[in-house]
Amino acid sequence: MRPATSKFQVTPSWASPGKDTDETSRLIGVPTADPPPTRTTHDETLTPHLMKAGFLAAFALILASCAIPDTPLWNEKRTAGTVRMPMETVTKVVVKGTLVSMIRNPVSGTRKGLSMLRGRYELAAESVMTLNRVNTSHQKATSIDDLLDRLHLPASVPGTVDYLIDGQAFFSDIETEIQNATKSVDTRVFIFDNDDYAVRFADFLRWKSQNASCRVLMDELGSIAAWWTPPGSAMPPDFKSPGSMPHYLRKASRVKVRESKNPWFVTDHTKVFLIDDRIGYLGGMNIGREYRYDWHDMMIRVEGPVVMEFKNDFDHAWQRQGLSLIHI
Repeated sequence: MRPATSKFQVTPSWASPGKDTDETSRLIGVPTADPPPTRTTHDETLTPHLMKAGFLAAFALILASCAIPDTPLWNEKRTAGTVRMPMETVTKVVVKGTLVSMIRNPVSGTRKGLSMLRGRYELAAESVMTLNRVNTSHQKATSIDDLLDRLHLPASVPGTVDYLIDGQAFFSDIETEIQNATKSVDTRVFIFDNDDYAVRFADFLRWKSQNASCRVLMDELGSIAAWWTPPGSAMPPDFKSPGSMPHYLRKASRVKVRESKNPWFVTDHTKVFLIDDRIGYLGGMNIGREYRYDWHDMMIRVEGPVVMEFKNDFDHAWQRQGLSLIHI
């Protein structure tokens, strides 16, 4: 609100009438007047307190989330009687994941949150019939490239494809290629389980990291949920699951591990394996006993220029999950 003014004198809003002010005004012949009261609404008084409380709450959540350990005490199934899965999921994965992602990528993190809220609202609001609409672009396409153009998708990239049906075919093939790798092994999965086969695969990567770069990018929510769920088939009776697969992979090795955070309950369901940037695997299989022995699933092996597309995508995802000062 602008202070009161006169022809001869401007009285600042902060000046309080007093003896000195009255004497000065009398000397120059200007009548004195009390400054008009400044109106302060309830909202204006409350806003600074709300902002301060919001900042303090966000700071407290960051400290609390960073203090939650990713250790055997927190993750092992034997602690389920005292530390339960829902508390870990809500507190560690969702809260910490959202905060960390917003700090790392404030613009894209906010955009992702708003996009997810809008998408979930539309999914809940639309009728089932609307969700079942069929895109008829394929009916007019004359080739796969024409179809990609009509759907505004990237152009196809040359490469060869081989189908690997079930765990025996896939894991036997990739284990051979990892053994023969000379430069790099990149692994990106939704689930890196902690059962007997997942530990065996982890040991393989730890061994290979002695003479080749090994990076593992696992989804945090998917992996933690799997650690608390026993496999369908029986494991060896003397096997003990590690409490934390990221810690196990890093222990006494050069394997680099990052966990894909889950802001707004967003998960990374990708399964891609890259060997020496020349061979790629993608499909439906994560790392765990069920994928190796129990389930009917498929992966494809690709070679050629298309592998570099997967490599660029992996590097981008790896970079997004970086900037960690400590492993938490």
